Amino acid sequence: MSAQNQGLNAFQPCEKYGGDVYQDKILRSGLILLLIMSVLSLPLYTGAATDDKVETITASLKRTIQSPPAIEEFEVSCRDLRSRIPAKLMPTNAVDITPAVQVFTGSRSGANFFLEQKNIPKNIVGRMETNSYNIVPNAVYFGFVGTDSTNQYAGNRISQSSEGSFRLVTQFCQMGLGDIAPGSITWDGDSFVGLDTSGRTQYGSLEISNNVPFKLAVRWKKGEPPFKTIDFVYPEDGGEFGGFPKKVVISTLFEDGLNPFLEIVYEKVRLAPGQLPKDFFNPTKFISAEVVYTNIWSRSNLTSISPNGSVTVAIDSLQTDFQSLKACKAN
Repeated sequence: MSAQNQGLNAFQPCEKYGGDVYQDKILRSGLILLLIMSVLSLPLYTGAATDDKVETITASLKRTIQSPPAIEEFEVSCRDLRSRIPAKLMPTNAVDITPAVQVFTGSRSGANFFLEQKNIPKNIVGRMETNSYNIVPNAVYFGFVGTDSTNQYAGNRISQSSEGSFRLVTQFCQMGLGDIAPGSITWDGDSFVGLDTSGRTQYGSLEISNNVPFKLAVRWKKGEPPFKTIDFVYPEDGGEFGGFPKKVVISTLFEDGLNPFLEIVYEKVRLAPGQLPKDFFNPTKFISAEVVYTNIWSRSNLTSISPNGSVTVAIDSLQTDFQSLKACKAN
């Protein structure tokens, strides 16, 4: 992947690094393709389990979905099973730069997180309290939340980008339910009611086969067909991944009905003993000597600092047409 595709909605200085010319670019990676996840389904676990085991696994699944635990480290691999874009709508010259299997590592505690995609050049997205960051091979981008009470991100693209990445982390850490607002679920037996991130009510029902939970169906209304299913495959011992399944397969609605869309395989899950301190997510732990450009978003204003110390400021740059914005002159 070229340098132009290294960041998630990151903004790189243009190739002329004289200190007074910069160009905003929206950099896209395979992460963007995964942020459209309303999904989940697959083959069921075929081994038998004891009543004690099913109670433990089921209780762990429900608890994880209802109150996501702090995870000190996770590693997952993801594989698209079907494109969300119909083939007839794809440009004939389109080139898919997304790896066949995407590998992610990261951590989460409450709303703090970091996420790194391993099989592309360095790309780390994270958030420590209200401050977001995106680190690519030669630059770091900070986003500080503004004070606009009607919009907590206040046009700040780095903060918006990190929120999108947090949805992906939520997908991993809430058993595939990436669009459910953390902490909004209430269980009643094997059924739940919760809110998505837009405040809409969703209804879920858990199915158990061979004494192991294997499918979660999600509906907009009780009694109607699901718009999404999540199938779980557990390791034989049930505990290798801190109560997480070994694999989930997400199915969602296409023009021809409900079909498998995404496969997530858990390679490693290490739960934290409690909530992780905010400094665990401090971006300084990821910044290396190769990072020489610093870009700071504060609300809609962008400040860029080059290696020679020159400063470029773009005022209300989000209100500018990025196609016509060629450069911002330094003060």
